[in-house]
Amino acid sequence: MMYYWLIFALPVFGELAKPNAVSSPDDVLIKEYRFFCKALGREVPYSLFLPKSEGSRRDSFPVLLLLHGDGRTHRTIADDSVCRREILKRNFAIIFPNGDRSWYLDSKTDRKSHYQSMLRELLDHVRSRFPVYKSSRYTGICGWSMGGFGAVHFAETFPEEIGAVATTIGLLDYPNPQLPADQNYPVSAVFGTDTTDWARVNCRNNAAVLRGKHLLFIAGTQAFDYRMNQNFHRKLQQFPIDHTYLELDGKHDFEMVRKSIPLLLDFFQKNLP
Repeated sequence: MMYYWLIFALPVFGELAKPNAVSSPDDVLIKEYRFFCKALGREVPYSLFLPKSEGSRRDSFPVLLLLHGDGRTHRTIADDSVCRREILKRNFAIIFPNGDRSWYLDSKTDRKSHYQSMLRELLDHVRSRFPVYKSSRYTGICGWSMGGFGAVHFAETFPEEIGAVATTIGLLDYPNPQLPADQNYPVSAVFGTDTTDWARVNCRNNAAVLRGKHLLFIAGTQAFDYRMNQNFHRKLQQFPIDHTYLELDGKHDFEMVRKSIPLLLDFFQKNLP
């Protein structure tokens, strides 16, 4: 049994309301595409990082789905200069879906909000169009904030598709009306009002499905979701399920995402062979 509870103090980049936009010749490596999504009934944008193939012995690459937070887009990470430098070092493909404010959920109350099905279609689309592996052994998923919830919920719904999962400042014990208001987050309308349904999609309640996968969870010690991450970590300990749990000195903001990106990508570099 291996799990870790570590606290790191990493360099601070300063307060940041929005990521730093960047334009560079490396744009050729992170391109924007669209595909027609049956679940949503419309075209959906996404971005894709594909490593340079020159000199590589690979005919296919491992692939990672990286899910953005609430109020962000599929360009947030790709267009940030700090995060972008980390991306360009990698030898696996990265898909950046556009999840709007959907929580990557197939909503029971909004027929136009079936974004978990969108992710499933997008993964199939990329696998069929680009040189990436189709096996779960070579497929990972991660995200921050809303995207952290979406990443774990997707892996719990489609465990046969995902071999490695990681999050930072993810809402991993949500929706949970029992948590104090200052450690909670307003429940989006896409979840409906039935608290039974809330419990059904709460990642902590379905954590057993993650057994046998490579797992990394990063919490911010000053983030409102800190207790959510602790609750999820302790749930995995109880089973027990092998995982790595890290605590960084940080809040629930994009600065914390910046701190986490190198750790997240290093994790997938190691665990997507």
